[in-house]
Parts: sequence; structure tokens; C-alpha cells
Amino acid sequence: MNTYYNEYPGEAYDLLRTLSAIPAPSGQEDQRVDFCLKWLSQNGVRNAFADKAKNVIIRFGDSGTNPLVVFSAHSDVVFPDLTPLPFHDDGEKLHCPGISDNSVHVAALLWAAKLLSENAAHTSDENETGLLLVINSCEEGLGNLKGTRHLISDYGHRIKAFIAFDSIYEEIVTIPIGSLRYKINVATEGGHSFRDFGNDNAIAILSGIISELYSLSLPEKGKTTFNVGTVKGGTSVNTIAQSAEMLFEFRSDDRDSLSVMDEKLREILTRTRKGFMKDSGKEVSSADIQSADHEKKHTSHLPRISCDLIGERPCMGDVDMEKQKKLTALAAHYLRKHYPEE
Repeated sequence: MNTYYNEYPGEAYDLLRTLSAIPAPSGQEDQRVDFCLKWLSQNGVRNAFADKAKNVIIRFGDSGTNPLVVFSAHSDVVFPDLTPLPFHDDGEKLHCPGISDNSVHVAALLWAAKLLSENAAHTSDENETGLLLVINSCEEGLGNLKGTRHLISDYGHRIKAFIAFDSIYEEIVTIPIGSLRYKINVATEGGHSFRDFGNDNAIAILSGIISELYSLSLPEKGKTTFNVGTVKGGTSVNTIAQSAEMLFEFRSDDRDSLSVMDEKLREILTRTRKGFMKDSGKEVSSADIQSADHEKKHTSHLPRISCDLIGERPCMGDVDMEKQKKLTALAAHYLRKHYPEE
């Protein structure tokens, strides 16, 4: 592959430069999908298509039933821009939003598809392992791995190995970090800051929830983190905030620890709701607290809290550790072979 790159340095550079400048927020990768398909066609790759999830898939040796190995790189970038991204070459480094995460790897997969096509890697023997090169969508932010989930739903039972290229190439990551992501909203009656002083303030309530979350003790098993990523709410300086919202996540390399943290979050929200009920002088059961009908009929004047799970990424599942070790060793071998000084 390195030799192939060195034979066509200008073409490889032009590909990366053009691709990197194409905007691709999660869920809006259409321009990159169109570019990739056009580039592949122009370079003699005939076995490429885009699926419903905006994955670009290039198939080699896929009989429809044989086992498959997947090499993937996500096409979306974290930046929300829909206009061309600025590209700059200072003579030593290439600079562009999202170029290392993940445009350079998308360009590498496109180049690999060109190389494989030119070397006639088109066998479709049912007894041979096939290859999928996948430029997948919706990896960043709230994309929730939509592209990869769709790929797994179509090919999962046939995939024997899955290798994703992302960010820094010097590292091999074998333990996936799972996450739970939430949108938490608080709604109150609000009012004028002077005339209605004393009414519940959504921002104050949300701040209390955040304070409790940041006081949580973490599970000892594995590594677990949490973060409030965005907070918004209120109307003006003289208005008691009627609404406030935050995006919040837990991350962990252990499934049990994620479940523990999810339970702790639910406990905080339930306790906060019970506090509203107690302040109102109403006696209400835990079952009522969880009842949307009860809240609508009997507590419409009280603050309301909603919590929506907007993203869920899995931790490591049940994998064959011996096969995992062999795959890791193989990847490490090729890294050392091509980047001996890294």
C-alpha cells in the first residue's frame, strides 16, 4: 500500500485535499457519499454502492453467504458546517477540521479499493472469506452508530472480523468504550422575576440535578466517566426560566458499571420529582411518580422532568479472546512493518 501511494503521491494528496473539504455532519454525509461513489466509479471500482444508512460499501469476494472481514472508516466529522471546510498545507502538516478524524482514513479506504480493483480481487468462492470496505455514517456525536448498526443488521451473522480505522494510527484499541447519552429537560410554570418571585426556576432545578450527578461515586469496576456536554434554557434576565435542558452522558468500559450509573441517574430524577410532590403537600406513591397520566392530571402546576435516552453505545460483548488476540497481533505486526519507528 505504501509503495502504491508513493507511485501516485499527487493523486493521493488531491484525493485527501478534496475529500477533507467536503462537509459531513453526522446524518448529513450526503455530499461525501456522492463524492466517494463518483470517485470510485472514475477509478474503475464497479462493486460499490450506498445503502439506506448512507454507508458506502465496496464488496470484494462477497458470494452472499461466505464469511466476511470488514475494514471501516466513518465519513462524518464532528463539525456542523455545511459549507466547505478550510484546508491548509503549511509545508509540514495538513490542516483541516476532521482531517485526522476521520477524512484521512476514508481516503485510505478509497485508495485501497482502487488498488484491490486493479489487482482483480473479485473472487466469490463460498469457501473463501470475502472483504467489505465500508465508509460508514453517523459515528460522531449523536449519530449513535447508525451506519454501523445498519451494516450489522445486514451482514452481522457473516462478519468474522471487524477493523475500524479512526484517529491516531499508532494505536490498536481492542476494548470498546460504551456510553449512555441522555437529554434531560425541566419545565416549570415560570413567570416574571419580580411579580412571580418564588415560582420554580427550571435552570435552578436542572442545576441541582447536575450538582447531584457530579457528586456521584463511581463504580470500582473498570473505568467510568460522566459529562454534562451542553446546557441551555431560560428566556431573559427578568424571566423565571420555564425550561432548561442538558445533554449528559456516562461512559464506561464495563457494562455492569454503565447499568449502575443509569440506575443512579434514575434515582436522582425520582428523588427530585418526589421533592416537588412533598413541597406541594400532596401524598403520592412511587408508582404515581412514574405515571405520566398522574403527572398530567394532578401535578400540572409542578415542575416536570423528562429524560430521554438519545444514544447508547455498547461495551465489549462476549468475544472469543483467542481470536481477538490473534487479530490484534496481526494488526500490530503490520503496524511495525510499515511504521517501524513509531
